[in-house]
Amino acid sequence: MYLGGICMSNAEAAAQGWRRLLAILVGVAVVLGLVVGIPFVFLVNSGYLPGFSMTTAWEAPNEGESAGQGDRVWLADDTVVRSRFDSVAGFDVRSGAKRWEYVVPRRAEICAVSDGSGDPVALIAYGEAGRETGTGAGTGEGRPGKGCATVVAIDLTKGRELWRTVRTPTTGKAGPGAGIVVAGGGLGVLHTAAASAPST
Repeated sequence: MYLGGICMSNAEAAAQGWRRLLAILVGVAVVLGLVVGIPFVFLVNSGYLPGFSMTTAWEAPNEGESAGQGDRVWLADDTVVRSRFDSVAGFDVRSGAKRWEYVVPRRAEICAVSDGSGDPVALIAYGEAGRETGTGAGTGEGRPGKGCATVVAIDLTKGRELWRTVRTPTTGKAGPGAGIVVAGGGLGVLHTAAASAPST
């Protein structure tokens, strides 16, 4: 075969044709991969493809800003439990229907809750903070608070109070108290006021 001043055998011409065809097929495959692959990755990451997406099954109503204390979420069997500064409530995990609610006494605030421990029991510490009776911040006669003095154990599946005890708070405030209550392995630990350690 004579091509452009170069003499080629039929075998060489056929091999060159196959190479060109292979190069074209590879190019088409790369273009198709980009055209199909980029949108696929975007859709998967965005959750738009069936099997790759999550939808909101339900949501609890917004009850105002968080107080910054007593906020926790647990999962106990098929109950999602949410604590706030003034109450603890259990919701059905599938429908979102409220199953139970535990409300602390009036004027008291939840100041500490135990972390998730795997047990369907949570420890809740609450107390009454002091109130100022005068006008202007820091100017009035203060009524001392009772501090974070009461601890209850709550069954997270049914909302029942299992037991209650009193602890000695370190202050009269009912502010956040990290580490006041810890639960796990069937045990509950309460941190109470301790004697001052000797200085070293």
